Amino acid sequence: MIALEVGDYVAKAHLQLGKILTKEMKYEKAIEHFNKVIKSDDNLSSSAYFERGNLERDRREWEDADNFYNLALSTINTNSKNL
Repeated sequence: MIALEVGDYVAKAHLQLGKILTKEMKYEKAIEHFNKVIKSDDNLSSSAYFERGNLERDRREWEDADNFYNLALSTINTNSKNL
């Protein structure tokens, strides 16, 4: 149980780091952190896809942003902690 909780905190930390790096326009580093969340935590993957959509929007990559927003919608888990 403790390992699961630690894993949750690590994924949340990666998500927050990605958001901070996006605001600092350090997009490649932000993408690395969002990808770690996507690979490691099903409950947070929709949030990571959404934030990746925001990143692509900030870069004015409209089609990529749309694709990531759609991925976020398609991966929403009704049992997710972030709903």
